[in-house]
Amino acid sequence: MINNGYLNKDSLSFRTKGWEGKLKNHKANYILMQYDSISPYFKYVHVNGHVKLPPIDYISGMSTAERTKYALIGKMVGTIANIPKSYEIIGYFHTPHSYRLQSQIWLVSKEAAIELTNGTNFDFSTPSGNARKVLDRLIGSEKYELIPRDQFGTYVLESNRMFPAFLTVSILFLAIMKVLVIFMWIRKDNAVIKVFYFSGSSYWRITGFLVQQKLLPYFFSSSGLLVLFLTFKFINPLWDNVWLYKLTYFVCAGWLVLLITLGFTIIKESVQKGGKRF
Repeated sequence: MINNGYLNKDSLSFRTKGWEGKLKNHKANYILMQYDSISPYFKYVHVNGHVKLPPIDYISGMSTAERTKYALIGKMVGTIANIPKSYEIIGYFHTPHSYRLQSQIWLVSKEAAIELTNGTNFDFSTPSGNARKVLDRLIGSEKYELIPRDQFGTYVLESNRMFPAFLTVSILFLAIMKVLVIFMWIRKDNAVIKVFYFSGSSYWRITGFLVQQKLLPYFFSSSGLLVLFLTFKFINPLWDNVWLYKLTYFVCAGWLVLLITLGFTIIKESVQKGGKRF
């Protein structure tokens, strides 16, 4: 997001159809960037709700607290003479690897009003579910026109359209490797299962041993991973939830594979072995 000017794959670019005025009162969290195509690095930014801004180096004594208007600028900005007096500069973008943010001026406002004199082009981002639905509630679908990003030159992710396919293949590869690793991990205890079985241990005792040695460690470690990523999501709330859902499915699938492998191993290494038990 930072390298893309703080836009993600679900962000929308649009023009209004001559509409201006106040945005509808809505509790969604969002960032709405307004600008003119002649000067796309000079942005009026409308912020609502709990949305994390890019990393900022604040000027001593400055913060966003209790301010309805303020300015954030990149360290490569040449002049600040065109910043209105009602917007006080409180900090600089701390994004050394993002040329876009380093070159931008953000005039941030919590006042939900649109004036077309500030520009007719918009970028909209939200962590609150479907961006299109949220935007429709704020403005109304008949009052704006979506713009394909590559045609409009906002640089986001159409140029990287092969990345989702690469990501899918990578996840599939990881899933296969995970199944193999779990299978090999369980097979390490085949001899122990045989000893338990032929010494007269019940199936419940064998199952309890494997649950203690295999299932519980995996459960706690994967749960810890989910907590870690939930914390990351809390720290970076502008990210959508899709990747978190996929991670949860991946972890739950691991639990299922582990349970099936445990059951298969117990049956294969005990019941199917037959022989005399003591």
